[in-house]
Amino acid sequence: MRYYIILLMLAAQIMVLPLDITMMGILSPMIMDDLNMSGSEFILASNVYNIFFAGFFIASGIIVNKIGYRYSLAISAILFALTSLLCAQSLNSTHLIVLRAMQGLSASMVLISCLAFIRIEFSGQRMMLPMAIFSIYIAVGNAMGPLVTTTLAEAASWRWVFYINIPIALLATVTICFLSNNKPENQDAGHPPFLPWFLFGIGLSLMLLFISYSELASYIFYGICALGAFLVYSSVPKNSLRWKSSSLVQSCHSIFGRFSVAGFLYGIGYWSILFYIPVIARVFFKLSDIKTAFFCLLITIPLVISQLLSIFIIRFKGRQFLYHLSTVGATFCTLASAYLFTSDYHLLLLITISILSFFVGLVNSDVTVSALTSVAKEKSGFYAGLNTAVRHSGFGIGILFHQHVQLNTFMFSTKKYSIEPDQVYELSEAIYSHKDILINGASFLDDKAVTLLSNAMMVSLLFASFAFLLSYRVVRPSL
Repeated sequence: MRYYIILLMLAAQIMVLPLDITMMGILSPMIMDDLNMSGSEFILASNVYNIFFAGFFIASGIIVNKIGYRYSLAISAILFALTSLLCAQSLNSTHLIVLRAMQGLSASMVLISCLAFIRIEFSGQRMMLPMAIFSIYIAVGNAMGPLVTTTLAEAASWRWVFYINIPIALLATVTICFLSNNKPENQDAGHPPFLPWFLFGIGLSLMLLFISYSELASYIFYGICALGAFLVYSSVPKNSLRWKSSSLVQSCHSIFGRFSVAGFLYGIGYWSILFYIPVIARVFFKLSDIKTAFFCLLITIPLVISQLLSIFIIRFKGRQFLYHLSTVGATFCTLASAYLFTSDYHLLLLITISILSFFVGLVNSDVTVSALTSVAKEKSGFYAGLNTAVRHSGFGIGILFHQHVQLNTFMFSTKKYSIEPDQVYELSEAIYSHKDILINGASFLDDKAVTLLSNAMMVSLLFASFAFLLSYRVVRPSL
């Protein structure tokens, strides 16, 4: 029973992480005016959190293996509370940039420690319910992020978005210290070196950041990914005995294949949902800011249902059935939603998006359970960090790919629909610069803009459907 109490407290800690990821984009005018930040300083403050958050996954796993999840969670939660307090008290842009980097680092260790806790304390079928609870809290945190952020900012100040982290983090720290006695299971086991993996993670994050600002670099990177997929999955290298017997190749096939593709698919599907729902509320139902924020909470209902239902699917049908169901269902829903977005069946579109979110939730359940059950307990920290880092990279690549397809569709469609250059610029900025349509998108979402966005979404989701089908064909889990 005490482990479930710990789980609930840690899940509450995890739920606030999406707030810190999304709040910078939503509250950009308030923060820039209050701290007199330039545009470049604000971009750096936004990106430095993501760089250290994603870049420290693997290094966090190594730390968890060395000292155990109990100490790593206590240290990281206290550090997260302290940096949140200091972020709220920031006097200038330099303070905020440095503290955001430290906050991202501590948030990364919190996430990996929680995954290690689930893997160590819950085994077999008992792991499913904790994993579902963990995923539900993350989904709710993502959905409630815009609403909580805007409400706190309007009622008090943007600084209160950081203040609410403090009591939750301290409560999680007290709970883990008093209710857990975890220690590293094998002190004599060799641990991977910390510094090389730390530098690898930071380099991977910087690479993703670089390709997000350079279209040419992104296309080169997509080509490298395609070449890597060919080397891992094609039959030509597999016929080579030396290639087939390589442990490195087998590791690439299981980790950099399965989890990166799953992250890519999840990134496309999840980003599509976050894009669809505000547009439906804004354009089709003519809702205000606050009502749109509440409307976006609807997406949590099918996400929660899918997480709970995945427990019974795995128990009675197996993980392979869950994998096939999630990929095929997401494929058909992306095609259907792309078509309905260009039609007048708004209610049917909303229902289809809800079903899409259900299958995207199943994709998330499948890859998370696979990541946790594929490693031994004594190495759970390191492999949880490695799998999360690769999956997060795939998630980022999926979103970037989605955005690039849309931007190219804009360029080909502007003349046909007589869209003004300023309007095209605003549309591009809303997607390519990660602006939140919920807050910044109302001014330019007229009929022509919706038509242009519809065509862009159609093309992008056709690519997403192809990726789902490709995954169904070549990324079969070894179950």
